[in-house]
Amino acid sequence: MSFAFIGILLLIVTRSFAADVDPLTRWIDVNGLRIHYLEAGRGNAGDPVILMVHGYLATSEDFRSLMLSLPTQYHTIALDLPGFGLSAKPNAAYDTPYFVAFLRSFAIAKKLTRFDLIGHSLGGKISTQFTYRWPGFVNRLILIDSFGLNVEEQPWAGLQQLGTNVDAGFLKNAPGNANQEKNRATARITKNMIGQDPIDGILPHIKQRTLLLWGDTDPVLPFHWSESFRSLLPNVRFYMITGVGHVPQSDKPDVVKQLVVSFLAS
Repeated sequence: MSFAFIGILLLIVTRSFAADVDPLTRWIDVNGLRIHYLEAGRGNAGDPVILMVHGYLATSEDFRSLMLSLPTQYHTIALDLPGFGLSAKPNAAYDTPYFVAFLRSFAIAKKLTRFDLIGHSLGGKISTQFTYRWPGFVNRLILIDSFGLNVEEQPWAGLQQLGTNVDAGFLKNAPGNANQEKNRATARITKNMIGQDPIDGILPHIKQRTLLLWGDTDPVLPFHWSESFRSLLPNVRFYMITGVGHVPQSDKPDVVKQLVVSFLAS
């Protein structure tokens, strides 16, 4: 067997392996938890950082298309919160204080001292609570089809009110520890985040400039609910994204990119 043939074989194997490796995937230990996140950008010191927080029953994948469409001068990070995606699913409370505290711990672990914060759906509620609790971390806030108003919480509150029955429903058909951990997390997130801690009262106290984006055909959080956010946020810029539902950053990443870049540059 010639050295040339061996070299070609190694090249094929190397390229095949590289194709299976997600170039955006990263892992980090936060408070003893193995946390998965995506990271993109050229990586220069001093580049503006954008931290992205996904919604209910979602993952960092909801931001992949947006991350890849943004100019590389932006250092973008989208994490799987504990209990979601590939991240650890500990025996935790999974309520608002838990996620707000975790987001701070993640920022510290990543040595992020100041960043722009994007929250989608339930991630918008978490991001708003985080901005209110730890305003020193956040330059600007971007909310996409955000959850958290009392009017939004109430239609879903029945899930929370099921109490221990929610646990039983999620855990009933979950053989194996991995599924048990995932379903336990989902049950607690459902009980402790849905119908709890509405953000109506804290929105008027958000001092950061805020960009609010909403899909006009959102079947999950109807477009008219955006009006309450617009009326309560003191320093908000609003855009309706036409022809898109609940996840505009995934369905129309180029449109969202343009709005985000324009907002951050203004």
